[in-house]
Amino acid sequence: MALLTLVARTAEGHWGVVPSIPPASQVLVFSPSEALLQSSALPYGLPDGVSRAFPLLPADQTAAEALQRQGHAQLEEHIGREVQGYVTVTVDRDAGRAPLLVQELPATVGSKVWRGAWLLWQVLLAEALPGVRRVLELGAGVGLVGLLLAADRQLHVTVSETRDGYSGAEVTWDNLVHNVQLNAGKVTEAGGAIRAFELDWTGDKGAVPQTDLVIGSDILYQPELFEDLLSVMKHSASKAILVQNTARKGTEYFKALCQQQGLPLRAVDVSELDAEAPWLQE
Repeated sequence: MALLTLVARTAEGHWGVVPSIPPASQVLVFSPSEALLQSSALPYGLPDGVSRAFPLLPADQTAAEALQRQGHAQLEEHIGREVQGYVTVTVDRDAGRAPLLVQELPATVGSKVWRGAWLLWQVLLAEALPGVRRVLELGAGVGLVGLLLAADRQLHVTVSETRDGYSGAEVTWDNLVHNVQLNAGKVTEAGGAIRAFELDWTGDKGAVPQTDLVIGSDILYQPELFEDLLSVMKHSASKAILVQNTARKGTEYFKALCQQQGLPLRAVDVSELDAEAPWLQE
């Protein structure tokens, strides 16, 4: 695991340096400094006299960006080294076997940690997963769930994404590869294995990895791809666990397709699993 200088909010609300390698019980989700400073996250707040109404007026935007740069420069001067990232989320897990660092990119939808990923992990924590050794995660995004499975359940996990299937896909793919490389050593030490795999659902199904379980969170949003998705799932494993926002367009259509193809489907309400996690993105 690379040694990065990361900062996180202290109890007093200031930015402070976190340990280069967190304890095995922790997951640190962070954004690279440059990416966060250019985003709407505003780690150093807004200039005096500017309201939090978005979008900001051009002059207010310029002033806000200058304030972020100033705050960042002052922090680096204070600690005497370059700050490479800002921790946005810290997750403690009792059964953690390896420290995990997960990079997210604020400006790219596929490279953020969303609520669905956390819900999927909560579901998997409650599953015994008998006979499961190899797992394929579809639409893995930042790779958070796959990394947790590989490290804490000592499984061989393939996290997959397309490189060109949608706007921003290449950025998402590159970030996924980065997170796998960043954590692979610690995952291996914990007894698991993790790899990134480029997967186009509409491509050759013979290339789909053979596994014991397919997982995914919030991947049902393009109905025109559902038949290909089901084909990928059936080629990879005999069982799948998906977490889905049922209000998304096409969910009922996907359920109907499963019935048409004779695939047993069990729906479970997981809406209360993250009641204590208000930091997650909807």
